[in-house]
Amino acid sequence: MNDLADDPKLTAFALDELSAEERAELEAELGADPDLLAEVDAIQALAGQLEGELSQEPCPELDELSRARIERRARGQSSGRVSAAQGGRGFFRVPPPKWIAAAAVVGLTAGLGFLQLRGALTGAIGPSADRIDGAVLGAATGDEDSAKYDPAWSSAPAEAEFKRALELRGTPEPQVLYSGAVLELSADPDAVREAHARLGTFSLEQPPRGPRHQGLPENPFRTVAASPLSTFGSDVDTAAYAAVRNYLRRHTKPPVSAVRLEELVNYFDYGDAPPAENADTPFAVTSELATCPWEPKHQLLRVAVKGKEIEREARPPSNLVFLLDVSGSMSAPNKLPLLKRAFTQLVEQLDERDRVAIVVYAGASGVVLPSTAGDHHERILGALDRLQAGGGTNGAGGIELAYQVAVGGFVEGGANRVILATDGDFNIGASSSAALDALIRAKAKSGVFLSVLGFGMNPADHRLEQLADKGNGSYAFIDSDREAHKVLVEQMSGTLLSIAKDLKLQVEFNPARVGSYRLLGYENRVMAARDFNDDAKDAGDVGAGHTVTAFYELVPADGKPGDVDPLQFQRPTGEQALAAVKVRFKRPEAEKSELRQVAVPGQPKRYAEASEAFRFGSAVLTFGLVLRESEHKGQASLPLARELAQGALGADPQGRRAELVELIGQAERLLGRR
Repeated sequence: MNDLADDPKLTAFALDELSAEERAELEAELGADPDLLAEVDAIQALAGQLEGELSQEPCPELDELSRARIERRARGQSSGRVSAAQGGRGFFRVPPPKWIAAAAVVGLTAGLGFLQLRGALTGAIGPSADRIDGAVLGAATGDEDSAKYDPAWSSAPAEAEFKRALELRGTPEPQVLYSGAVLELSADPDAVREAHARLGTFSLEQPPRGPRHQGLPENPFRTVAASPLSTFGSDVDTAAYAAVRNYLRRHTKPPVSAVRLEELVNYFDYGDAPPAENADTPFAVTSELATCPWEPKHQLLRVAVKGKEIEREARPPSNLVFLLDVSGSMSAPNKLPLLKRAFTQLVEQLDERDRVAIVVYAGASGVVLPSTAGDHHERILGALDRLQAGGGTNGAGGIELAYQVAVGGFVEGGANRVILATDGDFNIGASSSAALDALIRAKAKSGVFLSVLGFGMNPADHRLEQLADKGNGSYAFIDSDREAHKVLVEQMSGTLLSIAKDLKLQVEFNPARVGSYRLLGYENRVMAARDFNDDAKDAGDVGAGHTVTAFYELVPADGKPGDVDPLQFQRPTGEQALAAVKVRFKRPEAEKSELRQVAVPGQPKRYAEASEAFRFGSAVLTFGLVLRESEHKGQASLPLARELAQGALGADPQGRRAELVELIGQAERLLGRR
């Protein structure tokens, strides 16, 4: 880490206290140093945690014993991890060196005493809690309490030690508790009783925290003889790439469930050609076939659907409703403050053609800005600037109100869209996945689409992706001002304007050419073959200029046999085409779908002869296969991914391909240490 680590500007940057010019200058330095980025993340998260906690409850006066305990720990005289065997009342302690520094920055010494007491009972530090690696959680022995831990956050050694302690205490199976990171778990039973007395009845039930991703088994190889059709819904989400980047920059291996191959691939622009101006279809379909870099005996097929591009000056008017989460969990600097800066960038792109309303939700929901002309920047930004975080999270109520406002200002032929920005903690109202799905699906029929932006270190990833899917929209994760600029400025037309909805792809493979195949990614978008022609079945939408890219790994017909015997009555056709790609879609205002079909021609290229787009996409896939710990990764490795990416950087004006090379290097150093 360079000398900037000791510069007070780093803390000021993390707490959003620099001018725009100073922030830009410091961001340039931070971008090249992952250690400094991790330090900023730590300061932001912990300062937000402390602010969020102290804003909700009064901080009690400290007695001499508590004050002495805090001062001793601040001087580094902590006792470290305490065995649970001690007196049968032991607790684990996770040493938190960085939060002490963050606490000193915000001047919350008294607050630390309160948090220490609260942590002694529950290990939770409030609604804005974020991860500390290896966090292990215990509670007092006795009839009213039970030992708990969060396996999603604990390292393997910590988990083993925790389970051993449970055996020593005679505690049966541990209960999973989703809570905040553990600041302090005292070994002193008096401290536990004191905490219990001060806090009274405190609910241990918290909304899910930590890495919240739904893991799905990866797609298997399928024989063409038994399954000649591969069908899936489109997906232009990019959140997984930003999440993986966020984990790696915090020196943390991304959970396997967070690595969605299609979102890693679709994060990048591959320069695919859009449809001709006079084309009757709002997208163009291209394909390319070459040898597979991680399994040379196999082939790799790239299929891309490129939406038509609409210049900013030519875009239709927009009717936008910003649906913003201002609950207590959004108090951290990388949540609501970043959200404000992100939407400021979008507002500055709007003009007199557009209208903007702002709906917020916490324990209740309300309209803080009625529909306002888009060129009234000062009024819109003023409403944004006044937002503060606090209270519960009635997301369902906010969604209801936002759609009501959007439908009330509906613009025929325009971009009618709700943009939801949240960390995903819906803990009041219709918070179950099924209820929210039903609500969003019903609202989507109004012609108002939904875009979802996730904020915070660990947003409720699967839930937000699901909401965007049901709402005919896309999901992105905003972890920085730079990412906000990409999604809301560079890709503004695609984010706001849909050119096709419910877009499905179906690839039919020729058994004379392909023995078996595997779709890489799209596990949560795979559909039954019969659903392709069913207009009642939802699929994703495609925004202006967006590209849906899919890769298939193919085993040639003369390659290794599949997992089932060939069918006796299906005979190879002898045709030269490798496959046929069918695309079914609806125009944004239509309820009946249209069909387009193209053939995938002949012989594969040698990998070195493949296009730059193909080679860079395969590098992204190689990286993803390693992080996903795929059983089909073959010879895929991080050094191979880095080599492939470096060989296909191209012009790279935004530096995003170079950033991938940097992330692969970060992963190599991290996994090498492990």
